[in-house]
Amino acid sequence: MQFKSEFLDALGHYGSFASSIVIHPGQPLVACSKSRSVTAIASIESGLDEIEDEVLPIFDLSSFNKVARLFSKYDKYNVDFKTTCLSFDAGKFSQDYQLQDATLLDGVAPKPEKVEAYMETDADVEFTLAADDLATFRAATSTNALSTIAFSSESGQVRMSCVDVDLAGRESRDSSVFRFDTGETTDKEFRIGFDRKNFVMLPGDYTVKLLPKNIRFIGEVVSYLLPVSSWSTMS
Repeated sequence: MQFKSEFLDALGHYGSFASSIVIHPGQPLVACSKSRSVTAIASIESGLDEIEDEVLPIFDLSSFNKVARLFSKYDKYNVDFKTTCLSFDAGKFSQDYQLQDATLLDGVAPKPEKVEAYMETDADVEFTLAADDLATFRAATSTNALSTIAFSSESGQVRMSCVDVDLAGRESRDSSVFRFDTGETTDKEFRIGFDRKNFVMLPGDYTVKLLPKNIRFIGEVVSYLLPVSSWSTMS
């Protein structure tokens, strides 16, 4: 077996916010940060069809990504499943990568089918975030070094902004505010948001779904679920 390159790319991205993962070959790839502040799901081929009934618990995702990349640069490398390890072989080089006891990683992330069902539920407010707009907004968050990604309804208009707020959600009078008018309207009254450090989405187009308790970024390959900050309100 060989890993699909896009699967390794997804694992590499997950490693930026998740320390461990449980891979279910043949099912969507789900990862979650330790604080549950980011959950991601990707419907992507792994290349592990021969072991689709197995479970691969990986304790140190960063380490696993490095090993997988080390061997995947060889055209004829091979991966075998051996109950307690994944065996990598590239001819002159080989390595057994030990898997974790699955019970020790139980609950490290929700089951794929649960996350899929949750992503498909209706939202109170949604809008399209095009790839170019996402790139501009991300650049602005970095340039201004503001703490919070916020969403609000202002005179019926849905707005996305980057701003500094205190623990009660009050905007700082001393900092800048970067705003993006989404072009969508709503009859909902809301102001919700999350910490900028969880703004980890890959480049691309997204449907953004806003709910009282979470925000979902639905992408073509990877989708994300983020709980809102405690000061968030929606009515």
